[in-house]
Amino acid sequence: MLRLSPDGRSVAYMVRASGENDPQAGLWVTDFKNEPRQIFRGWVVWYARGPNREIYLLEGKPDLNGVLWKVGWDGRGLASIPMPVPLAHSYYVQPGQNDTNFFDVSPDGRHLALTTESVLEANIGMIENVR
Repeated sequence: MLRLSPDGRSVAYMVRASGENDPQAGLWVTDFKNEPRQIFRGWVVWYARGPNREIYLLEGKPDLNGVLWKVGWDGRGLASIPMPVPLAHSYYVQPGQNDTNFFDVSPDGRHLALTTESVLEANIGMIENVR
């Protein structure tokens, strides 16, 4: 999935890890004129374009507590956001799998909208059976 920069001159994209400690895994930016630049290294679960020239991303961790980060399109200003985000299933999601850790950022960067864990009828039925 590509995200277009605010000025329309570059795109950001995720590279999923092929295995543990894959140096290529992370968030990359390219303007199609120069070599792509890695602006974040790690397990990127999801990312969204923020205000100005910022990208917000969710880094997956093995303990299923995601870490929110923001970084500039130029790779500068990398900073964590002090907000724990529990991951629904796994910190590592293969491309094409249904990942439920989507989010979006308000235009002013002050609000973050996260999806919640889905509840299926079968889950509710199992709860009733346990009682």
